[in-house]
Amino acid sequence: MELKNKFMQGKKDLVQNRCKIITSNIERQITKYDENKNDHFKRYYNLRDKLSRAISVLTAQGVDVTTLTSDLAQLEDLLAKFSTDYAAFIDSLKNTQNFGCGTSDGEFSAALETSRTKLATLRQDALEIRNFYKDTIKTHILEIRRELSKLKEDKSNGTE
Repeated sequence: MELKNKFMQGKKDLVQNRCKIITSNIERQITKYDENKNDHFKRYYNLRDKLSRAISVLTAQGVDVTTLTSDLAQLEDLLAKFSTDYAAFIDSLKNTQNFGCGTSDGEFSAALETSRTKLATLRQDALEIRNFYKDTIKTHILEIRRELSKLKEDKSNGTE
């Protein structure tokens, strides 16, 4: 009987230690994502601002920027989705702290799994923003640059 009690106590201690580690990891993750939030948003908003400035400069030069304007609107939508999903992820991660690890009959695990799903969504959003900028916006900017250089070349050939 004493051996059984020692085993049960050891098992209970193991669960408590594991829960302390998990709780500590979650708190560290929340802190990390809160600290990195500003960096993420700053980077993405800088992309938006850079595109907006490019549109202003090109408009002043008389270039048709309808594609870039629509790209800016689409980028704004992607940034809004990223912002919403970021908040949802942080909330779901904080929600795991509402359940006692080891005593909540799977609610803690379910909340943690929900948080993981939201993180995957957030990462997908970030990937979409990067790919949209790299594949769409940069392509449109290069096309406009080619058009500008062709116009400048035509002007210089016409004035000679």
